[in-house]
Amino acid sequence: MTTIALALLLFFPAGGNQDTQAASSTAGTVATASQETYTSAEALVASMTSYQIGILRKGPKWDKDTPAKLEEATKKKQEPWRQAAIAGNLVGALRIVEPNEIVGILFFKNQTAESMKDLAAKAPAVAAGLLSAEVQKVWGTRGLGVTAAKKLTKDPKTALKKETYYLVITTKGKNWPEKSDDPATRKATSDQIAYLYDAYKAGSLKYFCSLEDMSQATRNLLVFAVKSEKEAMDLMGKSPAVKNGLQTARVRKVTIAEGVLP
Repeated sequence: MTTIALALLLFFPAGGNQDTQAASSTAGTVATASQETYTSAEALVASMTSYQIGILRKGPKWDKDTPAKLEEATKKKQEPWRQAAIAGNLVGALRIVEPNEIVGILFFKNQTAESMKDLAAKAPAVAAGLLSAEVQKVWGTRGLGVTAAKKLTKDPKTALKKETYYLVITTKGKNWPEKSDDPATRKATSDQIAYLYDAYKAGSLKYFCSLEDMSQATRNLLVFAVKSEKEAMDLMGKSPAVKNGLQTARVRKVTIAEGVLP
């Protein structure tokens, strides 16, 4: 689907006029009623589904004017983004508010790794050197983009407000195990899943995924509905994986269009 190539450029949350975008929600007021209910941590893990993600980083030609250029392009070419969302192919996009390296992450369904890599290479912003794109397969919680797609199907011109969340990226820590089938590793994994399940039930954890490629240093992406970076880091700092040195964590403030998260 050629619209995905355009979507790699149009990674900002869709929106209408500036007044609508300014009326953004904050994570502290996001409702959690739509989040699916699972009877156990095991049920949550068993329900996970695969996504292809595009990780967008600053390209070699990124400069201080690049954000404005991308924002302007977004305003001019929203139709491909909307059609991809309605079709259920582009199910989520998040933008780092003050990017250091990673600028945004896109979530797709119904795509192969090969088609994603081909489309990423042809994306206008990548070809122009403004962005670089990395494609990874992840397994994550269900429901991304469902509500947004319904809103856009009902009214294709609707303006989706931006909402503020906190993205936690975990990477392999100093005590990351060499053998994943080690009993201690299995227990640590089980303890971590139980901890995240409690956060999911409480509504503070809105989305969670793991990279399929175990050779990657990055292991998990988590989206928290909390009030600050500190609160998100405190939650992750108390998790068994971080406390035991299996993983390290960093936090970034992000914006996501309403209806993307379940």
